[in-house]
Amino acid sequence: LSLANNFLNGKLSEDAGFLIRLEELDLDGNQLTALPESCENWSNLRVFSAGCNMIEELPPGAAHWTKLEMFNIRQNGFKALPALISKWTLMKRLCVGTNKLAVIPDEIASMEGLVELDVRKNELTEVPVSLGACKMLEHLNLGDNKITSIPEELITEFGCLRELYLYRNKLENLPADVGTLTKIEKLSLSKNNLKSLPEEMGELQNLTELYVNGNAKFNALPNSMGKLKLLRELALKACPKLKSLPKSVEECEALKFVDLRTGGKKDVCKMPQEMSDILTANKCR
Repeated sequence: LSLANNFLNGKLSEDAGFLIRLEELDLDGNQLTALPESCENWSNLRVFSAGCNMIEELPPGAAHWTKLEMFNIRQNGFKALPALISKWTLMKRLCVGTNKLAVIPDEIASMEGLVELDVRKNELTEVPVSLGACKMLEHLNLGDNKITSIPEELITEFGCLRELYLYRNKLENLPADVGTLTKIEKLSLSKNNLKSLPEEMGELQNLTELYVNGNAKFNALPNSMGKLKLLRELALKACPKLKSLPKSVEECEALKFVDLRTGGKKDVCKMPQEMSDILTANKCR
């Protein structure tokens, strides 16, 4: 059932509870402030989407959504996720970006089959170790929060991760165990407080895109960069402290795009002519 982009406002009618066979419900783009208590009758619900509304909490009846596989409440007013999410053990996609969440609750550990977690643009300051129970994660977006560090013991649990977004946080370093993310393809670290990256970055054999834009203190790439044979895009825009690239970058055979712009005439990262010629020969711009 799709009721998206209508003029629904206030609390959704209790009569919606009569839809006892409901499997998919799309309420995106309305002005809803609350769900009905009768939502406990939606026990067959697999997909629930209510993005771009004004909902601040879930009614207790949502604990009965035990078949739920996709849950989207992007751009609402949630300050917390309730403990009842521990009942959603079949969850695969959890999209709760652009809210006011201060923590990721430990109950998320019950979602062992979770493939995608989007908590971008909230008020998180840390990532719980309990998230490590979600070993099937492939897409993790933690961007635009206030996270200062990533627990080392957590990184090693993400063996299936393909995309990791950590942009717009307050990270000062990455743990060396980042090298265990051997399946990762996209890594975004833009606009943090990073000064360098660990040598273990060279173990990311499947990495195709690396974004480090806007790290004002960033001054060095690891010498292991040459091991990244599939790297196609290297974005280092607005990193004024970065003066040069390691010679090993010449060995990145798939590299097609390098962005070293600083936005000013000073503090420009210089690329040796030999390196420039090699990359140009590989059709890198």
